[in-house]
Amino acid sequence: MPISPQVIPTSSGRTVTVLGGDIITFKVTAAETAGAFSVLETITPPGGGPPPHVHEREDETFYVLEGEFQFQIGKESTVAGPGTMVLAPRGIPHAFRNTGLTPGKLLVVVSPGGFERFMQEFSELPANAPPDMAKLAAMGRKHGIKFLAACDATTQTPKAAPKRPRLPLWHAMFWRKFLPAR
Repeated sequence: MPISPQVIPTSSGRTVTVLGGDIITFKVTAAETAGAFSVLETITPPGGGPPPHVHEREDETFYVLEGEFQFQIGKESTVAGPGTMVLAPRGIPHAFRNTGLTPGKLLVVVSPGGFERFMQEFSELPANAPPDMAKLAAMGRKHGIKFLAACDATTQTPKAAPKRPRLPLWHAMFWRKFLPAR
């Protein structure tokens, strides 16, 4: 099935809020691209972002629209501001964190498409309560995503946690499972 031409207005797309307070808008889904890719817009609060993880099925391309983020892709760590593009190939451990004091915005292209199914399921977990880690891990396995411990995902060497603004206690409890003590 060929991909149909589309114009996606600024305010369009289905929006969900996920654990940690990220707001995800599905701009283009796999159903609209014959499975070729998906496009998500994510607004990440200060200090927010996913724990280190690996995708078995998808490559991710991040384009920073607003704010400042620290990306860890394999052994490489970089700070990225507006206009920066970061590629995270499948099979390479990666994570990102909004290091700014205001919400940051990313445009994320995922190839092949379908990652939105994980995000939709992930959004069904309470966004303002400590996560059920067993449920989160099972969800990840179902979608080909493995969450990693609080260490450099490539060398398995503990790394220092980045400085983050104060967040709600439940958020700190969640990240404590992934980040080493300061």
